[in-house]
Amino acid sequence: MRAFGTKHDKLVTGNGRHSRVLPAPGPPAAPTVDIGVACRDKQSNNWWVPLLTECITLTKSGVINFGRLLTQDSAMADVNQSQIVKWFLDGPSEWLYMIEDDTVHPKHTLPTLLQHGRPWVSGLYYYTNVPHNPIAYFRNTPEDEARDPRHVVGTYFPPKGWDKGEIFEVDSVGLGCCVIHRSVFEKIKEAFVLKMDARTSELYPIHKADLWDETLPLEVPGRHVYHNAMIVPLRDPPEGDERPWPFFAFHNGRTQDHYFAEMAARVGVRPLLDTSIECTHWKDKPTGGQHHRAISDHVREAEYVRS
Repeated sequence: MRAFGTKHDKLVTGNGRHSRVLPAPGPPAAPTVDIGVACRDKQSNNWWVPLLTECITLTKSGVINFGRLLTQDSAMADVNQSQIVKWFLDGPSEWLYMIEDDTVHPKHTLPTLLQHGRPWVSGLYYYTNVPHNPIAYFRNTPEDEARDPRHVVGTYFPPKGWDKGEIFEVDSVGLGCCVIHRSVFEKIKEAFVLKMDARTSELYPIHKADLWDETLPLEVPGRHVYHNAMIVPLRDPPEGDERPWPFFAFHNGRTQDHYFAEMAARVGVRPLLDTSIECTHWKDKPTGGQHHRAISDHVREAEYVRS
């Protein structure tokens, strides 16, 4: 820190008062980014090398500070992602760049996502099955169900009718191409408490606003339905439970991404979708936006996929 009045400061006199004009500030510090890769398959060097090369290039050019590469390999995508977030929060990085090992991102995806300045921003990729719907979603509301009983409240549907390059908020996205600021995870952990199913030991994040008076004498031996409400006996996880905080979980036959998105929504965060970023989604063969756009509207309606 410099003392006031050094030669680098300029003193301006006006009405007998002195003020200091400081030099213009330098460019903001580059954000520190951890790369999180949820692995299910064994990818070759042809997949890893371009990813790491771009991260190193962006670091050398001052666009980002490359923190750590965090990978978790198992058949359970929800466990992989939750473990990656645990490691991320244990470190100092500001941003987590979430990737899945069956997506290939176009160049400059990371700086494009970061430049929006939003806490959760996603690029776009598509289902490999016809009609190749985008892996991004809006959530059906009670009004949607009232208009059409097939649109059951709480279920999700993909966006339709946008032009490539549009940027808009959605209710949920896949976690194969996105950046998430650490504040999102921290807000969720602050707003929710962690409970455990007394029978199955499954971990449940419960929003603090949803907690009733825990001193009420309620004894339930197992799961029980009372006036159309499912009552599940819960207890606190034991001390020393080393399982990661369950930000992601397959629940009621739904993708683990919705589980996280619904918690994020409770703390005021929705994902921003940048459709200018189109990734290639690999299974047996690659799938991209061109495959989605090639499907005619009547075929898309006939083979509508709801997640």
